[in-house]
Amino acid sequence: DVANYHRVYKPVGILPPDQYISVVLQLTEGCSFNKCTFCSCYRDRHFKIKNQTEFERHILAVKEFLGDGLSLRRTIFLGDANSLVVPMQKLIPLIELIHKYIDVEKLGGLFAFLDGFSGEKKTVQDYRKLKDLGLKKVYIGMESGNDQLLKFLNKPGPAYDALNSVHSIKESGLSVGIIILLGAGGKQYARNHISDTIDIINKMKLDADDL
Repeated sequence: DVANYHRVYKPVGILPPDQYISVVLQLTEGCSFNKCTFCSCYRDRHFKIKNQTEFERHILAVKEFLGDGLSLRRTIFLGDANSLVVPMQKLIPLIELIHKYIDVEKLGGLFAFLDGFSGEKKTVQDYRKLKDLGLKKVYIGMESGNDQLLKFLNKPGPAYDALNSVHSIKESGLSVGIIILLGAGGKQYARNHISDTIDIINKMKLDADDL
């Protein structure tokens, strides 16, 4: 089983806790940024967007590997760390390939990470198209609402980038999962980490579908 797993997958780095029993499809490999000081999950590989032929082979290999166990999975998670950063003209055909081989809606829809600091590059219309293709929730690793701490963590932009991304995603009808690093920066940043993060989260206008 271990050998078969490694023929199908590169190491699966991180999943949101509510996605641990998803079908992971590695549309991309690695992380497009890969410089955050707190993360070493993708240091061993370059960021790569699979072409259509590679991704089609991957989908078929995952289906064969899971076998009847596919029916026990609850959702489809698009790996790796930042798969929705893929430009729309490449992303749409890859997602359409998933629909060719898997009943996306029956399995619970598509879920994926997006670096909120890159997320501004997609429009509300882009997110609506992705929603039409089965995307349900976008997970954003904001980590903190404090810009000094984000700089310390080597995140690629200020907290308001993530806030603006959330507003666009929510306007499209998708839900979000916001990830915060508890304790990041230690005592030096604790007070501002808490207060600024609360401030940003309150401005996101989250609802019952969000995490």
